[in-house]
Amino acid sequence: MRLNPRVERAIYLLSAFATPLVLVLFSLIALFAWQTQYPTNDPQTLSFKVMQGVPGRSDPVEAFQQLVGKPVTPYQETQLSE
Repeated sequence: MRLNPRVERAIYLLSAFATPLVLVLFSLIALFAWQTQYPTNDPQTLSFKVMQGVPGRSDPVEAFQQLVGKPVTPYQETQLSE
């Protein structure tokens, strides 16, 4: 059972052209008109303390005590590939 050819053509045009066009237009409006949820006006540098992990040890109190005398650093090279 086939629908009216005009109805079939309208459904095809709506699904193949109109819907993607509306999605693209809405995405462009969102990209350029909406304000960002995470502004980057005043970036901050975070520093942290680093220590070598020891397998089998997972006591947070002991790890904290080992970090007390460590210097603060803005980065740590791990020699790992991404």
